[in-house]
Amino acid sequence: MFFKILLFTLTVAVFWWYGSVVLDPDFGWHLSIGEFIQTRGIPKTDPLSYTMPGYQFVDYEWLANSALSLLYPLIGFAGLSIIFAVFAAVALFLQIHSEKRFIIIPLVICATTLLSFAGVRPQVISWLFFSLLLYVTLDNKRLKTWAFVIPFIFLLWANIHGGFPLGLVSLAIIFIGRMLTRLKFQKDLTLILFLSILATLINPYGIKLWHEIWAITSDGALSGNIAEWMPMLFMPHLTFWYFFPFSVLFVIRYRNKFKSYEFFLFFVLLAAGLISRRHVPFFIILSLPLTIRSLNYLFEETTAIAGASGRLAKANIIFSILSFMVVAGQLFLQHRTMLSYTENAFYPKKAVAYLKNHKSQGNLCSVYNWGGYLIWKLPEKKVCIDGRMPAWKQKETAVESGNAFEEFQKLGAGDISLEHVATKYDIDTLLLPKLVKSDEKNLVTAISNIIQPLFHNTEKKRKYPSLETQLVKSNWIKAYEDVVAVIYIKQKDQHIFPPLTKKEK
Repeated sequence: MFFKILLFTLTVAVFWWYGSVVLDPDFGWHLSIGEFIQTRGIPKTDPLSYTMPGYQFVDYEWLANSALSLLYPLIGFAGLSIIFAVFAAVALFLQIHSEKRFIIIPLVICATTLLSFAGVRPQVISWLFFSLLLYVTLDNKRLKTWAFVIPFIFLLWANIHGGFPLGLVSLAIIFIGRMLTRLKFQKDLTLILFLSILATLINPYGIKLWHEIWAITSDGALSGNIAEWMPMLFMPHLTFWYFFPFSVLFVIRYRNKFKSYEFFLFFVLLAAGLISRRHVPFFIILSLPLTIRSLNYLFEETTAIAGASGRLAKANIIFSILSFMVVAGQLFLQHRTMLSYTENAFYPKKAVAYLKNHKSQGNLCSVYNWGGYLIWKLPEKKVCIDGRMPAWKQKETAVESGNAFEEFQKLGAGDISLEHVATKYDIDTLLLPKLVKSDEKNLVTAISNIIQPLFHNTEKKRKYPSLETQLVKSNWIKAYEDVVAVIYIKQKDQHIFPPLTKKEK
């Protein structure tokens, strides 16, 4: 017991180490929407952008956002990081509650894999709900005792994060599998499944919540443009690509030891994770106990064979050394990623301070990954695009976008002109990442350079010059620059920005 407590504490510490340093691009709008809900109630239309203010905004994370905005002033980002680290660790440890042997290596590999997806993010709460669901439904005794809790899990889940449909699919697979195994229709399981589906309708939006989830999951453009929706093929992740074939081989080898619905769900979640990397954590959470059980089946099998125990011990040593080498490599890469996604390294912190002191009359336009940060740090200015909006679609008007994400992609690709967009939305200030040319080459970029052209047409001709060229040739001037960001303003508005001081330079 003491050993597991120590292991749990170390796991929490690692998740906290990562989560307290990396600032998720969406964190800012989560806070702002939560504050809006506290003061004005659930928003019916988008209150944060000037490109789609009439969009019927469905905040499927409204309860999580409200909690974040309440807790942040009390415990700060470090405190929130601890809470979400505990959520992630509990999601893993719920799955190893009864195992005694071969826990450490699979746990370390799985925790390292989840680290890439962790942080102060509502999706981590989805991991916890999913793990709790498996904890209850995959054990006969617990299911009989705690089945009534399942609809309440989905009631909370549907108001906290949009990952609940995957939970319902998993619940259906488990319950239908149980009935097929017994060749008997079970009214109690059917009722629980029905009540769980109904529970997801108890939210501020009713059935519209499902419409929004469907709009997001069915939007094929996300898998080609948003990192977390891309296939896992685009993510050269050492521990995942090391663990998943190993896990698959062992689960197939001992498939007769698993219940049919466990085996089927394992491959459903694997497929979901390979199609979209945001589903990988759900596969990891289920594969952890199945892999540990497989290793224990191997141990039981070899101990019955004379002389096999010694060979197994040697193989275990080799496997342990190799595993920790892979984990060390992934943690090294993860540390580099962490340093790249701190507030000072990734976000326009100094540029925002400059904009606060030098206000413009028109709208500010920036990039997708900075939208949430600007909503948080520069609340007096609405944004053109942020992390809520990739799948938003509505009828376009003279002053509102039909799809802001697509429109600003076209701007960056040279398919529409800067002058057209600036006039339409009264934009007089651009906040853009500073382009840094680097000759550094690594495994990740090398693989990406090979794979991405297979999925994207990189030879498409531009209708207009690149955004950088348009800025040089038009009436935009550079008003501010640092190592992270550059601010451009329309030349007619130059008077609002005094010359840079030495400190600002």
